[in-house]
Amino acid sequence: EFLMLSHDLFKARSCDCIYPNPMSRRNVLAFFSLWNQAVGALLARHKPAVFHCPDFHTALAPWYAVPEWPHLRVLLVLHNS
Repeated sequence: EFLMLSHDLFKARSCDCIYPNPMSRRNVLAFFSLWNQAVGALLARHKPAVFHCPDFHTALAPWYAVPEWPHLRVLLVLHNS
């Protein structure tokens, strides 16, 4: 099963880069804060057995789901570390 997130902040990215443009601190903070909160809500709603965090910027999402889904297991992969 695949789930898609949609928000104007996510659509504001260019086709050349998956991250917010321009890469100001405020834009990056808003982007990843919204992303982690939205994914946390999806995790709490769908209750998967495992959530794969592909890098450090996704690692906060499970914290938003833990109050409603305390048995969530997390796999965190840190690239280039």
